[in-house]
Amino acid sequence: MSLSLSECAFSYRDSVFKHMDNFFITSVTFVFDTSDSYSVSIEYGDIQSYIAANTILPEKLTPQMLYDIVVAIRTAKMPSRDEFGTA
Repeated sequence: MSLSLSECAFSYRDSVFKHMDNFFITSVTFVFDTSDSYSVSIEYGDIQSYIAANTILPEKLTPQMLYDIVVAIRTAKMPSRDEFGTA
């Protein structure tokens, strides 16, 4: 069986796969947009706070900048993986 993107019903921490019994995923196909056009989502409260505190203009955000912001937020909230590891 193959499912399209819409059939997967992806949402925050949920998808159709959480509600299917007796199935397992054997492969996935990723399609990446290689154009220079992109949009970044900054609706997460901690991201908005970080942007405001660091006087970053939202319209100037690049995907790399957003990645760096998320890493900084997570690093501040969570212990070092190098020191404590993860499961």
